[in-house]
Amino acid sequence: MEIGTIQQYGNILKAVSTDIGYQYSSGLKIKVEYKDNYLDGYAMTWHCAYDRNKKPVPLVYDSETMLITLRKECFINDGMIYIGGAAVRGDEIINLRPAEFAISCAVDHSLNDLPEEHGWLQEAEQLFKQIIHNEFELPLNDLMANTAEDLLKLKQDTRTELSGMEQDTTAKVDTLVQNAKTDFNSVKKATETAVNQLKVQAASQQTQVTNSINQSTMLRDDLIAKRDSGFFDGSDGALVPTGSGFFTLFKSGGHLKIRVVKGSSPPPLVHKNGHLYYRKVKEVN
Repeated sequence: MEIGTIQQYGNILKAVSTDIGYQYSSGLKIKVEYKDNYLDGYAMTWHCAYDRNKKPVPLVYDSETMLITLRKECFINDGMIYIGGAAVRGDEIINLRPAEFAISCAVDHSLNDLPEEHGWLQEAEQLFKQIIHNEFELPLNDLMANTAEDLLKLKQDTRTELSGMEQDTTAKVDTLVQNAKTDFNSVKKATETAVNQLKVQAASQQTQVTNSINQSTMLRDDLIAKRDSGFFDGSDGALVPTGSGFFTLFKSGGHLKIRVVKGSSPPPLVHKNGHLYYRKVKEVN
């Protein structure tokens, strides 16, 4: 049964109601209310005493329900009883100013002869549970919570980074493709220009070659016509046909000379009106 309440303010304990029961009771409980975070992270031990100069009696404390169980030693005498606590963390111990309660006088019954409970064992067990909770479970829970938050943040950061990398890669690829298209168009344009220039040059050269061929053909036809008509214009190396072969006219030392092919007869030449004519010889069948 819950018979009273202790409120904690810093290192001070206060009783909400001082009258908590009658003499020779046992197993009754008192609720603990923590009004600030002064004792956060500390393991709590509780004890009671009739006289501040006497050795205190250890009490069992459940940190989950925050209930103190009062042993039968707390109800042996009537009068004022002091319930105090100590906060423990490592080598650090904080003693709290006790709360005062009143035990009313009652009749002793035979049930009081029951064997004494090992309250200190129960208190040690509860203290050990609190230490495990404060020193290991809470930090582990915080670590797990922080780790989960870190993993979530890492996941989000990784997604953001990958998204940024994807966008950056896409932009770079688009830029490379655009540059490649620009370069291709430039090369294509330059190639077309070069091909057009080559076509123009080839057409010009073809025209020149055609003109040269035409001029050569005309010159050849003219020479043939002159040869056939027996006309000689006096140029060096001109060929004139004879009845038995060819001879060559050439200038040497200011004189016109004839070079006759070996085995051929000298040509019949006639000088008339400042011109040199070739008189053909009739062929005999």
